[in-house]
Amino acid sequence: MRSSKIEIDLPPVSVIVPAYNEERWIEATISTILESGFPC
Repeated sequence: MRSSKIEIDLPPVSVIVPAYNEERWIEATISTILESGFPC
């Protein structure tokens, strides 16, 4: 049986995050970006 999910070839995506003295927040920032599920 074939899956009904449509697979689309998407180009790679680059994410640019401005960061200066971000050692307290960078882990949470990257985790949030990775968990976003783009493109859903």
